[in-house]
Amino acid sequence: MAGDLGDEHGERGVSTPEALLQLLADHRQGTERRRVRSRPLGRRGLKIALLLAIVVAIALVALSVLIWGNFTHLGSAGAASGQTPSASAKTGARAAASKSVGAATAVRKARKTAARHTAAEPWHLGLSAWGHPTKRRLPDIYFRWMKSRFSCAWYASDGCWKAKVVTRRVCPHGLTVVVEQMQNGEPVGTVVGSSRPLAAETPAVLEVDANHANDGGRVESMLCN
Repeated sequence: MAGDLGDEHGERGVSTPEALLQLLADHRQGTERRRVRSRPLGRRGLKIALLLAIVVAIALVALSVLIWGNFTHLGSAGAASGQTPSASAKTGARAAASKSVGAATAVRKARKTAARHTAAEPWHLGLSAWGHPTKRRLPDIYFRWMKSRFSCAWYASDGCWKAKVVTRRVCPHGLTVVVEQMQNGEPVGTVVGSSRPLAAETPAVLEVDANHANDGGRVESMLCN
């Protein structure tokens, strides 16, 4: 009986040499597994990490090249078109100055052309134009002061001026003239004269009566009414 109990205890326990060797072998294998798990990455892990680093470096280089290319393109486009603020302002100033000079030249040419045309018209030969001709509009009024060999109206005690006038269009209420009287080179007042109703391109005589002892006069305005 006692032998049976001992055999049974030997089968269940670890007192036999075989069981003890098996227990040591199992303990060694467990220790090796734990060492393997705690070891750093092996060759395969190093290869994967190196590959990821290379991919990240390539991506950064490509992004840098793309940004530099866009910056260079914008800079070259701005230099080619000259759209910097200072260059744009200078270009605008030059364009404005050129336009101003061109407009002034056009006005001078128009006046010369109109003057040639008006000088060739027979109905006002020998008379001076009042106003400045333009490209679209020729002077309407022409006049010439007459010499002093004429009589004034009876009420013009201080004398008068007379002018030969002619208009391009009809003046149904006559032609009005404003004259600034001068004495010793200084203005001493204005006087107004008017003519009878005028037909187009038909000469007439206009009288302006003075109301000051004066030695000259200057036309301020002429108006066809």
